[in-house]
Amino acid sequence: MRPTRSIRSLVYILTSLIALLPLGAQNGTLSTSQDLLQQIYGSRKLTESDTLKKQVLEPSQCKVLYELRYHPISGSAEREITWLHVLHVGSHYQSFGTYGEFLADSIWDASLRAKRSHTEFYPEFVEAMRQNKGMGKIILDQERGTLEHHDKVLTDYYSYIEPIPQMQWTLLEGDTLIAGYACRRATTHFRGRDYTAWYCDSIPLSYGPYKFHGLPGLILCLYDSLGDYSYRLVGLQRVSEPIYRRTRGNTFTVKREQLLKLKKDLAEHPESYRSPVLGDRTAPLQSTPIRYNPIERE
Repeated sequence: MRPTRSIRSLVYILTSLIALLPLGAQNGTLSTSQDLLQQIYGSRKLTESDTLKKQVLEPSQCKVLYELRYHPISGSAEREITWLHVLHVGSHYQSFGTYGEFLADSIWDASLRAKRSHTEFYPEFVEAMRQNKGMGKIILDQERGTLEHHDKVLTDYYSYIEPIPQMQWTLLEGDTLIAGYACRRATTHFRGRDYTAWYCDSIPLSYGPYKFHGLPGLILCLYDSLGDYSYRLVGLQRVSEPIYRRTRGNTFTVKREQLLKLKKDLAEHPESYRSPVLGDRTAPLQSTPIRYNPIERE
């Protein structure tokens, strides 16, 4: 009998739960969840119905890779987590998200074209998803002046739209070299944090990591005054890759403040979380609070 839940939903739920476990536990979960997929689907090949649902907005002109260094305890270097983000820049759109999710989507699409079975590509898919440590995906629509933020709370998907934030930058004296590029310094305050940015005016792209934009050149390095978030350029490439939004079912449209509260509530009281999709069937989580240090503090 064919299961009623799609393979994509099952895979994303499994990988979402894996991401909540310590690294040592994740290794065991990979084997267990792969065995589970083998039992349910065997060696079934991908079919057209398994196509990754997305809306391609336009091809990119270039992509920028940033390494993020994040400290879950504010103002402390006790624990540091690093992962990669990717910025795709097009003529009308820019997208910013975790490189792990972009890589996982690419693996899924390539596997569909190659007609690979789920169990053939699942290990590399999970390895890519393990690099996806959160913060969702951001799409800037320059023509409409809007910003879309797509994010996930445990296994549930949310999105909100807001006007592209207008940032007040102070351009300062000082220069440095980053990845061989000459950069100038600027500062701003954004939603509860003070930031320093180093931008390169010889790269005429007025963008940067996360929602940051508006400087007379590409932002190559950005960090807040507490050292909780620090982005640094690790790659810049002229390449045509799709800028797209995922078109998932059961995505809840909320306001920005509502999404921040949902994530805060999950971190502070994980045992009380109930999925609006799964309801009481939500798996119990740990009862101790999860370390949570949001980039937007207000």
